[in-house]
Amino acid sequence: MLANRGDTRTCLSALIDVQQNNNQDLYYLVMFKLHRVDSKSINMLVETAFIVNADDHRAKRIKDGQEADKKPFKVLVRNILAKREPFEIRKLTTSRKKKFKAKKKEKEKNKN
Repeated sequence: MLANRGDTRTCLSALIDVQQNNNQDLYYLVMFKLHRVDSKSINMLVETAFIVNADDHRAKRIKDGQEADKKPFKVLVRNILAKREPFEIRKLTTSRKKKFKAKKKEKEKNKN
């Protein structure tokens, strides 16, 4: 997912692979808005969706753009449900850092 220029709050874009029979790479370009309804649900309003070739500039912007600008859909949903901006980066507090490191150590310990 990628925020559209000038509207990082509501207007988002996504690429979805299209099943095809020929060798041409096609994508569904979907532009949508997400709105929080309550603490456990959101509404998704699809503004427009259409098929584009892989060499389309809009598809390239999403596919080949900066990784720092992109977010998985579940991160966007989680942020909106928590009343944050869709692309907001959650900073780790000291206690969350300690929990993260403890989980990482536990995983490494269980692997061995």
